[in-house]
Amino acid sequence: MADTDGTISAVTVFVNGVSIGAATITSGNWTIAWTPSLQGIASVSAIAADDRGNASFAAGSVVNITDSTSPAVVVSVSPGTATLPSGATRYVNAAVTPAAGRAIVRVEYFVSD
Repeated sequence: MADTDGTISAVTVFVNGVSIGAATITSGNWTIAWTPSLQGIASVSAIAADDRGNASFAAGSVVNITDSTSPAVVVSVSPGTATLPSGATRYVNAAVTPAAGRAIVRVEYFVSD
């Protein structure tokens, strides 16, 4: 957002039509911190006001929010010796701890010869 005859004095940011707050303006640039609480599609828009009281609405930009919280995984192999005779059995175990509020739905093992 720019103002050709003055300076931007306030920017209010909206997600899906609900205000998430006023942006911080520094040297004509504005920023706002937002931590999405839900996954999915969200529309982010803003209203800017200048030092003369004029306001302008910036139509929404669509963003897709995905979960980036990974589970903790500890993989162990038994027996833990470096070499085993051909045909010997090894057991692979994965201890998986989900992130808070999440569930583990699948654990996959891949073996490379």
